[in-house]
Amino acid sequence: KTSARNVFQGRITSLRQSGLLVEVVLRTAGGLRVSSLITDESCKTLALNEGKLVNASIKANTARKYTYHSGYSNML
Repeated sequence: KTSARNVFQGRITSLRQSGLLVEVVLRTAGGLRVSSLITDESCKTLALNEGKLVNASIKANTARKYTYHSGYSNML
């Protein structure tokens, strides 16, 4: 059991590795895009791949919203 209050189910749309980290991007049925950085080891342990249905659990006391324009992010 977890105390995370926000859980989003979606399909992985991309996995992008950079060194020891992997950016995992998923899209929910409602169109929400959720991304996270995890270790390469965790990615392998979880057997993640594009198209896989997963749950993203978010536990945070603060959050930031980003918008994307032409490949650049701007914090709101």
